[in-house]
Amino acid sequence: MRSQIQKMAKGEVETEAMSSSFLKFEDTNFKHGTATITWNKEAAEKYLNNRKD
Repeated sequence: MRSQIQKMAKGEVETEAMSSSFLKFEDTNFKHGTATITWNKEAAEKYLNNRKD
């Protein structure tokens, strides 16, 4: 998970929008290799901008 988040912060992941009436908050898949994180795009950007590594 940490590796995937680091790649997200560097912009090294593919994103794919989701449209689901079940998961309204989780609107984006962040993919790198075989790993996928489903998260809210705005919340992910805020987290990545404010994290301390």
